[in-house]
Amino acid sequence: MQYLAQLGFSSGLDPKTFKRAPLNLVAVIDKSGSMSGQPLDLVRESLYRVLDQLGPDDQLSIVLYGDRAHVHMSPTAAKDKRAIAARIAGIESAGSTAMEEGLQVGYDLARRSGHGFKGTTRVMLFTDERPNVGATDKQSFMGMARDASRGGSA
Repeated sequence: MQYLAQLGFSSGLDPKTFKRAPLNLVAVIDKSGSMSGQPLDLVRESLYRVLDQLGPDDQLSIVLYGDRAHVHMSPTAAKDKRAIAARIAGIESAGSTAMEEGLQVGYDLARRSGHGFKGTTRVMLFTDERPNVGATDKQSFMGMARDASRGGSA
């Protein structure tokens, strides 16, 4: 069975005059073994497309998690697209799925990098939703997202 959906949006914004605030984007990426192959290829392709949309006042950070979470790329100005693309290309699959730790590192980085940033800070999660290390229930992750949102970094 196949379902199709069509969405339409209407806005009072004038695209000729609209200028969005600079974006501080933290990408939190599941690089666990279950993401190898096509899933991680799709994540890389998505990040390249995000990079194409970023302007010179925007910045991007990348947090990776498998067995452990770490900052793969510190906040980097989007005007350095070649360097960012190289970091995206260097993402490789390995390990278990410590999503709780990955989100903790991502939200912490968002708080630190957003402090003093004149714009909007957002965290973007890329995962196949198969956490198997640390918290694994959706209530824990929703609580983390609510807490980060209240702190201004979601």
